[in-house]
Amino acid sequence: MLDHNGTPHDYIHRIEQVLKQYPSRPSLAAAILSGQHVYSNSHKYPFSRSLLWKTSLLQIDISLSSTTNLPSINLINLRNHRNIYNDLICKIGIPWHLLPTDSIYYSSITSDSSNSSNINQNPIDDVEEDLTNLNISNLNTKRRLPKQSISNNDDPLSKTNLNSNSNSNSNSNLKSESDINILSMIIGDVERLFPEYPDMFIESKNDKIKMIEILYRYSKWINEQRLEQGLKQIGYVQGMHELCAVIYAVVKVELYDDTKDDDTNKDNKTNTINNLNMQIKEFLASKYFQHDVFAMFTQLMSPIVDKYFTSSGIVRESIFFDLKLHHIDHEQSSKYPGLATSLKNANIESQLWLTRWFRMLLTRELGLAYSVRIWDGLIAYACVGAMSDTVSDGHDISVLLPYVIILLILRIRSKLLQCLNKNISKICYDVGINGNSNGEMDLFDESEALSLLLHYPIDSNTTLSRSVSPEFDDDNKIDNNLEDNKDEPLVFRKSREKQSPFKRKLEKMLEIDKLPSSIDLFSDAALICGLSDSELNQFGPSLIEKYSKGDIYSLIKIIEKNNSSNNLFFNDILKSTKSWKFMSLSSSTTSSTASPKPSSQVKIDSNRSRLENRLQQRVHDRLKESTNK
Repeated sequence: MLDHNGTPHDYIHRIEQVLKQYPSRPSLAAAILSGQHVYSNSHKYPFSRSLLWKTSLLQIDISLSSTTNLPSINLINLRNHRNIYNDLICKIGIPWHLLPTDSIYYSSITSDSSNSSNINQNPIDDVEEDLTNLNISNLNTKRRLPKQSISNNDDPLSKTNLNSNSNSNSNSNLKSESDINILSMIIGDVERLFPEYPDMFIESKNDKIKMIEILYRYSKWINEQRLEQGLKQIGYVQGMHELCAVIYAVVKVELYDDTKDDDTNKDNKTNTINNLNMQIKEFLASKYFQHDVFAMFTQLMSPIVDKYFTSSGIVRESIFFDLKLHHIDHEQSSKYPGLATSLKNANIESQLWLTRWFRMLLTRELGLAYSVRIWDGLIAYACVGAMSDTVSDGHDISVLLPYVIILLILRIRSKLLQCLNKNISKICYDVGINGNSNGEMDLFDESEALSLLLHYPIDSNTTLSRSVSPEFDDDNKIDNNLEDNKDEPLVFRKSREKQSPFKRKLEKMLEIDKLPSSIDLFSDAALICGLSDSELNQFGPSLIEKYSKGDIYSLIKIIEKNNSSNNLFFNDILKSTKSWKFMSLSSSTTSSTASPKPSSQVKIDSNRSRLENRLQQRVHDRLKESTNK
């Protein structure tokens, strides 16, 4: 999935090859969008996801050197981001000492501060008053303190100052309580990260601690930034941990331990600073692993934090999503409403299910292995492919996201409409698709549709299909006991038993196909991203045809037309069929003196159904027996 086989030197060689083929950040991103450069073992060129993500999110420029004609990485932005995190390490410590003493992350406040870089020692960086910062060189020197007069107002034992001290202690306690709450929430989320890959975090204490430190410092840093901008503080919100973990996992794949190179290259560093090999080593330096993850995470979150992590932002983005979905899958008629209208009629508000799609950037719905490939396209498009009026700072991956989600929803469109449209559900029942073991109609409802949206089916084995085709008795068993079959009129059971010519077509359309190619997905999303509403109306049917295996309404209309023709045919037959005439018992008794007419076999009308003829024959036989008695 995310792992690449090879040594750190292989990573360096791989990136060298990639940069020689795509010697600029825009060319690398464009190759991703066009499908020329994708992760594949059989691909002509090697692939480096860390190179794509880091250069795009941190806006690290790549260019051809005028002297050597080789690619050169401008590391100025990267170094600036690393310096920012170094400052945060000094300013924002992790309050491990506030945790319960039985916590595996607990560390006392007297821990050696020299262990702050050793992750296994559970470092304590946030001691409010570090002894190393105190001037204690003249500790044993006695000094006479000058006398100072103190007014009553400044009396340390006055009531006012007592209240002031009390307020100070109260604020300190509130701060500690807030810090421990944030830390505990982050720990709880990190402990559950990616259970399908337990070796990544759940079973790795070191990785969990690094993640906790990054997220805790981010929660403090983002509040300071927003406070300076006059914005509402957000801090840490559940869901951020998964986004950060994806970046963490990607960057961790390609790291280079440059500590062994420090001594050997120290003297020659100035002479080799422009050397591509040395630049890549600095680019992948493992000692800046947390620095780079933090920087990439902050850049990823910058344009989406207000959109996806505030309630008002989710509402705005949901409205935008609904409008675009409505134009792509617009209403044909009141009988055949589009998907957006159907969801609205069922009172399924988009923000009920879109919140997780937006906040998790598809990782929860699609799984880590598939979603990182979608992220490739989102990040690449934010870098070079988006229109100038829709992108801010070149790293807004939310530009393409709504359109990717729309295409994914079109993949399950037929199934959703089956749940939301009773007309479709009724026709499915008529052709033998929807039904329970008793042959009764088993209608889908709004809860099934919402469940599909909240638990997106990745493959056909995860769908919520409840299609049942009960086996009915054969013809020889029908005559024995007609009264036992009271669950459903026999004539309808027999008609449902017959294979409808449309059943297989409808079943195939309702089957949820495998996930589309990630390249097709973000390529199509990029295509429709810049279209106007009227252009989306025109382009919508082709998208439905591609991702939904056709428009289910088109097939439903054909079935309805066929059923209508059949009904007209049978109505004409019934009109031409003579009424049944049977001799009543009263008439037979009153006319007993008359010579009875010889009974004869009732002529069978060839236009009647076989079941009606058999019922008619049985009635005739009973009447014959009664007259003979």
